Amino acid sequence: MMAPGFPPSFSDIGTWHLMIYISETGMSAFLKNHEEQTQPPVNLFETSWKFSEESLKHNIETAVYDNPRLLDDYATEIIIQSRKTLQVPTSIIDENEGADETLFCNIFSVEPDDIFSDLNGEETTIYSLAPGLPAFLRRTLPGAKVKSHLSCLINYLRNRTSDKIRIYCDVRKDEVDLIAFNGTNLISAATQEWSTPDDISYRILLLIQAYDLTAENVEIYLSGQKDGKIESAGRLRDLSLSVSLTAMPSAHNVNLPTAGQIALNRI
Repeated sequence: MMAPGFPPSFSDIGTWHLMIYISETGMSAFLKNHEEQTQPPVNLFETSWKFSEESLKHNIETAVYDNPRLLDDYATEIIIQSRKTLQVPTSIIDENEGADETLFCNIFSVEPDDIFSDLNGEETTIYSLAPGLPAFLRRTLPGAKVKSHLSCLINYLRNRTSDKIRIYCDVRKDEVDLIAFNGTNLISAATQEWSTPDDISYRILLLIQAYDLTAENVEIYLSGQKDGKIESAGRLRDLSLSVSLTAMPSAHNVNLPTAGQIALNRI
């Protein structure tokens, strides 16, 4: 559905930037005027569906073809959110050509042609959403820049300073992104499911245990959905852990996960 207040014309394509957000359960698209930074993004459409491996690519294709403005020649960025995501040291890829594809395909049982990858300095983010999706996007949205939602978060959070290990926990409906840094070095980045605040606390404690961290050398930052983060913060503080509630970027209150908000704010 087209959002209220949709402008009558976007004929000056060079002044607009298109941002598309695709996940396992939905898709949305926004146009932002990069010459008028005070103008809020325009919501072209939002659609959702029940996750199904078999129908996911068809749902994405239908959303694109039902909204032909996406096919106009805008500068385009596509953010893909998928739990099929892996962080690999870039040095491994440099030393062993194809090692990233082999490793990823063995873990997630996908074809090499269905993989996206983002170079993020010393680590590379490898991800896949649906069979045939990379080819479809290259064909229908040529020139679009594709980025993992975890890459957006990693690059946004990396350069914050602390003398302790930093764990960022960004909560949204049904899922939580957990990202940990030692200085600017990425330790871990993954998306996990949750249904109760205890699930979120448990995921964080598992991460602390896995890397042999202690209350003295770790800081936890909780952001996102209020219902999950506040109760989780209380449980973690009961264990004498340092926990802060923090705000993430908001692009004129559009309905987007944090990675999408970051992408819109960059335009």
